[in-house]
Amino acid sequence: MTKLNMPATFEDADRMLGTRDVLKIGHNTYLRREGVILPKVGDGVPREPGHGIAVVYHSSVVVSFFPGLVRLFTNGYHTTTTAVRLRAWLALHNFGLSSEGGDWKIHDFRSEYPFDFEEGFNFDVDEYGLARVGA
Repeated sequence: MTKLNMPATFEDADRMLGTRDVLKIGHNTYLRREGVILPKVGDGVPREPGHGIAVVYHSSVVVSFFPGLVRLFTNGYHTTTTAVRLRAWLALHNFGLSSEGGDWKIHDFRSEYPFDFEEGFNFDVDEYGLARVGA
């Protein structure tokens, strides 16, 4: 089993990266700032708002973090290794992922009904770091 140091929220991911653009968090898995040219350390220039931080497996984004929002992707790779990375984030928020007849389902353990996984599946994350299925 691959050990991943998966952040739970955008704020966690931002803290983990600090002033870096990229940080290895597991085997072939990296945390990477998306669309942001970082200022030099100590120059006082703020980061551009609205840009995200991604968990990238090989060259595919599997989790994207934004303030108050997390999005999940497979990029067409419905593989065991992609599922491991998605489950690592989902487990932090009491969600699970299963495959039923080749269709992926997201389970909210607070509810008995699963959601069909769709590319770019949204989760809203509140100020306490609690996630819920987004619109």
